[in-house]
Amino acid sequence: MNRTDIFVQFDNVEAFFSLKPDRSLDLIPSLSRNLKAGEYLIKPHMVHGKHVQVIDRAFLEGEHIDAVGYPELADIPGYIEVPETDGLVTDIPGVALVTTHGDCIPVFACNPVKNVVGVAHAGWKGTLLGIAAQLVRTMKTRYGCSAEDISAYIGAGIDKCCFEVREDVRNKFLADAPWTEKYISVKDDEHYLIDLKGINEAYLKSEGIEIIEIDPDCTCCLENKYWSYRRCGDKDRMLAYIKLV
Repeated sequence: MNRTDIFVQFDNVEAFFSLKPDRSLDLIPSLSRNLKAGEYLIKPHMVHGKHVQVIDRAFLEGEHIDAVGYPELADIPGYIEVPETDGLVTDIPGVALVTTHGDCIPVFACNPVKNVVGVAHAGWKGTLLGIAAQLVRTMKTRYGCSAEDISAYIGAGIDKCCFEVREDVRNKFLADAPWTEKYISVKDDEHYLIDLKGINEAYLKSEGIEIIEIDPDCTCCLENKYWSYRRCGDKDRMLAYIKLV
């Protein structure tokens, strides 16, 4: 496991981003089957959007969809899947929030003053939609978090060296968020490189976040360390995990 160092200072926070050879396909069942009474593991059905689900007592005690992602976990009391969601936040100890990543950027956030944590899955579509900012806004509006008390971590993901796109995706960024132009460079006549980590950092800063750590690792470059869909079509995924304890 690659523990997120920015959160080591907080005794009541567990957070990690998994590494090879671990796979989310194995980690999620293992973690779920080892839940203690009153603990939960929450996994979203990610759609590359920007919806952030608040995991409060009302949510935990409400109706939930069938466990279609991991049907073998349907009988585990604490395992819950959330439809059409790419981000999660909670202030409840014992609730693990997880997202899966093949190259998409994991964005973690923690407010130790209000005891609130969150995680988001930021692919290029979610990045452009501003899911990192939405994660912070949800912490502010739902829990009264102040930006100066939030620490954020942008984890390993495909970096600007490898996130190559054609003109259609580049034009989408420029049309929807013209300010992202400085995060886009020309590779050749038909291809462009986009700095997704930089754009997510900019969105966090737009919400007043000053404490931001960025993992320099590119999942596409480091074959021995990370699974990568872009590099070779890997179907295995890393797991982003955060929990209050």
